[in-house]
Amino acid sequence: MATLVSSNNKFEVNSIAADYDYEKSIICKAIIFMPGAVDDVISIKDGSDTGVEVKLLSTDGEARILPLYETRLIPYVDFSESTLSAGHKVTFLTFD
Repeated sequence: MATLVSSNNKFEVNSIAADYDYEKSIICKAIIFMPGAVDDVISIKDGSDTGVEVKLLSTDGEARILPLYETRLIPYVDFSESTLSAGHKVTFLTFD
C-alpha cells in the first residue's frame, strides 16, 4: 500500500508498494518526485495503467520537478513500471 498525506493545495504519497490510484481528478501545478536512492524511477499515468504516462528518473538521487501549470489529471502510479527505494515520495501541487 501507500501512505497519503494531504494539506492545502498539495498531497504527498510515500511508501508506494503497489499501484496507487488517487481516484479523483485534480488540477495539477507540478509533480515533485523525491527518490529514495540513485536511479529510482516513478511512472505516473492519467487515470489508469493505460493512461498517458510521465516517467521521472533520478540518476543522481536528487529530486525531480515536472511543472504542469494547469493540467487536469487523475494521478495513478504504476508500481510495476517504477523502481522505488525506501524513503521515496511524490508530491502533487494542486489548485484544488
